[in-house]
Amino acid sequence: MAKPQQMRDRRSFIRKSGLALLPGLIPMPGFSKVLAGVGETADLPTVTVNFVSDGEILSPSQQILKLSEIDKKSPVSADSYNEGGV
Repeated sequence: MAKPQQMRDRRSFIRKSGLALLPGLIPMPGFSKVLAGVGETADLPTVTVNFVSDGEILSPSQQILKLSEIDKKSPVSADSYNEGGV
């Protein structure tokens, strides 16, 4: 069985760690409207995170437009990898 001093230390530890959760339980004024579902949330920009590649995901037609823009700036010449890829 634990000694009385150890029990008090455990209880004070639990009490203090419970106090650490207190800021998370108190609603912050800036987020209270968002949490309540009130206010203009449609104006917030949507952020897309791409876990597949290191660029933005383009549709085939967007890819064609992007490649044609690149080709207009500096024309791409045909090459063949079996000839050194130059």
